[in-house]
Amino acid sequence: SKIGSESSHGKYYHSLWVKGLENACAVSAKSKQRTRVVLHSAYVFFSSNLVNAIGSMINGRWNCKNVDIVILTNAIETTDLFAINIFARYQLNGILSYNFMIEKQKNSFVTANQNKATIKYYEYNVQNAASGHSLHTKVSVLGDDVIVGSANADVRSYFMDTNNGVYIRNAKSMVRDYNQYIDSLIAKGEVVDKTASFNYVDTSAFQKENDRIAEYAIKKWPSAAKALAGDRKAKLLAKVQKWGMGIRQTTENIIKAHEGIRENGHLGESDSNGAPGLRAEDLDEMANQFDKMWKPI
Repeated sequence: SKIGSESSHGKYYHSLWVKGLENACAVSAKSKQRTRVVLHSAYVFFSSNLVNAIGSMINGRWNCKNVDIVILTNAIETTDLFAINIFARYQLNGILSYNFMIEKQKNSFVTANQNKATIKYYEYNVQNAASGHSLHTKVSVLGDDVIVGSANADVRSYFMDTNNGVYIRNAKSMVRDYNQYIDSLIAKGEVVDKTASFNYVDTSAFQKENDRIAEYAIKKWPSAAKALAGDRKAKLLAKVQKWGMGIRQTTENIIKAHEGIRENGHLGESDSNGAPGLRAEDLDEMANQFDKMWKPI
């Protein structure tokens, strides 16, 4: 599906997700009341259209200045599918480092700073892993609306799965209770704020973390030791790094695209170096690049 054409291409769940995010911003801007977006999902590795939507919430394209985004998901140690976390880290770095840059360089991002949402990323406390705790929730709070369903906030739910969901409008009492539940998880340390961990991450940091995860897999699953024997581990980690850095760069490109795109699809304004802005078609091509990287993964 092209970004913005989810419904016509049969991606109804994702269409509602994007519209719900945009609506939460619009309602809060009109009411001038703070509101919250909560993405509470077992697996968080956003498809390109959700990257674009979240980017629009922090890059100034949408007026989301009264919105707080809260993302909660599994840690490597609590998930039953840690491959998602491995690649999601690169994407999260693209999103959160750009968000951090906007907040720190106010003079360079005036519009974004006036309109941007705040964003926090939490993982379940690894201390719970010993008790077998693993998150399998799939709930989205979108201002006063809620989606409860089978779709995780990951690329598999976009490309591979058939999902069902219930979209509940104006569920104010449910939203209030659920937000209180989220606050209790944070207050009790059930989830850990990892936002700052992704503000700036260099290549060597990812490589070291990938090596640690590989060793964790070997200890947890004896079969992994054979699969990663000899030079296989080094070859696999090299591919992970290559794909991961591609994911990170494409994520950042999608988020930054709107600095130069105009809604009518014509060339946007030149950037600070005089280079011509991107076209709307370029945004779709970036999305396609992300999609292509996902398939071999």
